[in-house]
Amino acid sequence: MGGIQQEGERMKVSELSGPLLDFWVARAEGYKSVDDVPSTLTGEWSDGSGTKNDWAPSTDWAQGGPIIAKNFGVIHGVNPVVDSWPDGDELLPFLLRLYVQFECGEEIEDWDAPQTAG
Repeated sequence: MGGIQQEGERMKVSELSGPLLDFWVARAEGYKSVDDVPSTLTGEWSDGSGTKNDWAPSTDWAQGGPIIAKNFGVIHGVNPVVDSWPDGDELLPFLLRLYVQFECGEEIEDWDAPQTAG
């Protein structure tokens, strides 16, 4: 995981998406980097190499769903300023942003978009 911190810059959690959101979900879960996420939570590539490249809780309900379920009380307590809750493909990342917001604050350190290993 090789993001370089932008000194003093901040970004809004509400704007996180893709690999950057996945990175901050890992951080909110207590992992120092996506590489620290246990393989039991990420799975492996189909070749069985054991490489943990498939951490994508913002798009994979099998990974993101248990985080939401475990932290629903926390997520439910965050009051987002939105006209309506999203549905479909946008619901999972929306809920994970609420979780990251609760754990890390409304603004976080601005990092270069993390690259997946491999």
